Amino acid sequence: MQDPPHPDPLLPSEVDDGTSSSGPAGWIYVREGAELAWPRFWARLIDVLFWSILFGVVAVPIILFFPMIPEFVVFSLGLLLYAFVEAAILMSFAATPGKWVMGLSVTDADGAPLSYRPALRRSLDVYLRGMGLGIPFLQLICWAIGYDRLRKHDVMWWDEREGCRVSGPELHGWKKVLSVVLVTAALVLWLGGGVLQVLSEAGT
Repeated sequence: MQDPPHPDPLLPSEVDDGTSSSGPAGWIYVREGAELAWPRFWARLIDVLFWSILFGVVAVPIILFFPMIPEFVVFSLGLLLYAFVEAAILMSFAATPGKWVMGLSVTDADGAPLSYRPALRRSLDVYLRGMGLGIPFLQLICWAIGYDRLRKHDVMWWDEREGCRVSGPELHGWKKVLSVVLVTAALVLWLGGGVLQVLSEAGT
């Protein structure tokens, strides 16, 4: 006897991990495409926050001892370095810390983790076209264009080129609470850092 049809993408699950939604028992609703526009953005913001904290150990001395180098150049190079780190993480775990928090994974068409080369090409494309090299105003423009692209076409350029699949179950329970906390913290630090930078430049 076949399972009743369901309009949403569903995957079977042997374990009830708290992510099951309404529908046939033992099935999990999987989010893909345009509905992941904001979760993917929040995941990226969390990842950038974590990396900025780690890279700050190197960035702060560079900024202090080489004041002739603009700060955005230092952090742009930091984001470029992160592309290589992210590729290794995706190859090993199919998810970065931010994506894990948001319940997302990046795999190939068969559901297997990416090998390093396609993962690196994907991360470098995100750095270039998705984050505008980390240049503040260009980054905002790239975010807006990327959001529009995903909403209209259900796939980002880098995922389409590498044959990647970004998906994940809906968030419930403690993981949903954790995502809200981390997203809030990332927004506060990101916006607060921008305000402090503006005030600092105005003071000089």
